[in-house]
Amino acid sequence: MDFSQFIDSNYSAGEMLQKMYIHNNTIRTSYITVGNLALRPSEDAYMSMNPIGYQDGTLNRDTDHIKRLKWLYIDLDTYKTVYSNNQVLMNLEENYFNRSVPIPSYVIDSGRGMYLLWRIDEHPKAAPRWEKVQKYLYSTLKEFGADRSVVTDQARVLRQIGSINSKSGKEVKIISSSDHAYTLYEIMQEYIPDPVTDTALKKQKARIYSIGSTSTLLVSRLNDLETLLLQHRDAENAMRENILFLYRYWNLCLTGDKEDSLQRILNLNNRMKHPLPEREAIRATRSAEKYFDAGQTLRMRNDTLIDFLAINEEEQDDLHTIISPKIRKERKKERNRKAYLDRLAEEGKGIKSEHVKARQMAIKALLEAGKTQVEICRELNISRSTFYYDKKVIGFVCDTEQLESEPEKVSSVDFKQNPENSASVLKDVSPSVLSSGQEGSDPLSFVEFDKSPEHLELVFEDFYSCDVYVKEFPFWSSG
Repeated sequence: MDFSQFIDSNYSAGEMLQKMYIHNNTIRTSYITVGNLALRPSEDAYMSMNPIGYQDGTLNRDTDHIKRLKWLYIDLDTYKTVYSNNQVLMNLEENYFNRSVPIPSYVIDSGRGMYLLWRIDEHPKAAPRWEKVQKYLYSTLKEFGADRSVVTDQARVLRQIGSINSKSGKEVKIISSSDHAYTLYEIMQEYIPDPVTDTALKKQKARIYSIGSTSTLLVSRLNDLETLLLQHRDAENAMRENILFLYRYWNLCLTGDKEDSLQRILNLNNRMKHPLPEREAIRATRSAEKYFDAGQTLRMRNDTLIDFLAINEEEQDDLHTIISPKIRKERKKERNRKAYLDRLAEEGKGIKSEHVKARQMAIKALLEAGKTQVEICRELNISRSTFYYDKKVIGFVCDTEQLESEPEKVSSVDFKQNPENSASVLKDVSPSVLSSGQEGSDPLSFVEFDKSPEHLELVFEDFYSCDVYVKEFPFWSSG
């Protein structure tokens, strides 16, 4: 992905950014709309990440002029550490991403270090929540040279993709990108721990293990190995020796105690209904100490581990850490969906489909009462196109119900004002179908809502759900 693709994917043409150039210790700045933004080969070019705009007739790069919070970002000055960019990125991918921090939307090589970008889309009033997440990301990644000055700066400029870092002579380029986008609420719920429970958990682990940077992952994997062995592999020819080998080795990595790790695999072996003979269990796992003494790390990615132990999807259903990207994504989607519905319940809101059905039932009742289209639109404060769309859906439902219960009868709903709508053409309408359209387009392709804010408010809050929920309908409170 190049600079122009990055801009097209993340900004609209009318949004404004600040560009900055540094040359011979002289700083030149300008404000430019994204539609007119073009990269000229240049050294030390920077750009603001969050869009800015006029406020009281002024235009400045500061908090008061931020129009949208589009990014979370962390600038890693890896050149101040003993690690290279590749070493840092490998460590992050193995031990941090999707565990203690979300997977970045973009990883950028800044010429000497790196910066990580997480795509969000939040109102500037969410600044306190934004700052809290920024501080968490900084504290988690501080050991990799995270820059403290970036944390609370909503108007921060970062090196522009495609420009040249004069200190190294290298081009600023995208190392990796993904389609991940987040909400601040989602990140806080999933990654930022509760201070009380987190402190208690750390104290509990400290009594058992000598904690290193990978201890959390190892403890989780050891728990998964126990589950896999006792629930699914308690039989001959089920790779019990391989599981016990890894169990012994990772316990050694955590404690450094050879006697303790040996005793642990013997205890685990004895918990099986079909245990290995003790001598065989010791012999089959003895090489774990050789790897440990030689300092060989045996770092395994999840996909490698799944292949090594031939773990199928049914077995992964009972595991927490040793799971494929597909299952991890499904679980995350389910957590996001549950959090989304819980949030709607807390705010006393419902998903859009419930309110659309309520509106259609109200239209049906008013039609049966002899009301005209003009009277119904005025009473429910809906547009004419919405009325005819709902009338079409109502007509189909009535026809279907009567044909199933009384085939000799046909619905008497009047379609004279819009005769082509008498055909039964729509069984179900999903929120994705109910998107805005232009005058004269297919009535099935859009629903036109009255945009008056006192009657209807559409709220888009979840990047992982297509649901749109409606805050208020005037007829809801009156009926």
